[in-house]
Amino acid sequence: MSKDSEKNTVPSQKPGLSRYSSDLIKRGLDLANKSQFVNSKSLQPPQAPSIQADAEELSKCGNEKYNRGDYQSALDDYTQALRINPNHANVYYNRGMARYKLGDYQGAIDDHTQALRINPNDADSYKNRAFAHCKLGDKQGAIDDYTQILRINLNDANTYKKRAIARAELGDKQGAIDDYTQILRINPNDVEVYFRRSKARSALGDYQGAVEDLRRAANQRY
Repeated sequence: MSKDSEKNTVPSQKPGLSRYSSDLIKRGLDLANKSQFVNSKSLQPPQAPSIQADAEELSKCGNEKYNRGDYQSALDDYTQALRINPNHANVYYNRGMARYKLGDYQGAIDDHTQALRINPNDADSYKNRAFAHCKLGDKQGAIDDYTQILRINLNDANTYKKRAIARAELGDKQGAIDDYTQILRINPNDVEVYFRRSKARSALGDYQGAVEDLRRAANQRY
């Protein structure tokens, strides 16, 4: 056979490599590749928790410490949470509460102010900021916060009473009378309020009104 004829000859199949054997090897390689892919995925590191989850976990730890009376540690956790998420109104509120417990009334005011910046209709933040204002002797600041609470809830008799007392202490007797009147609209059986309104009316020279309030108080009591 010439060299030219050898070039045109189809090469023979390698010994022992049948079509069935080739299929088995191919399937085995496919399985091996799939197994390698699955294993490589399982070796990947777990996903890190989200930033929000971190802040919530710190807030939760802070709440637990607050409830145990460990206000400083709670404050530290709230501060860490706010570094992660500086727009978390509830954490500002809770840190404000912790600061109040620690006697840092200005810090409490600042935190409740931040909470209200995010959620301006949070009556509890106004209430606790008012308490802090009172601790600092800022009765007008407290009155302003009580007014905001009443904007949210017109039937909050307790807040009317606190505002009335603060107004009376600042010399605003008529404002106090107006608030006492609102309380009696909500609860006409509040004996203490009749006495307080009587005192404010007497201070303004309205003796007839003062006597009438005393009469009503007596009727409620007996």
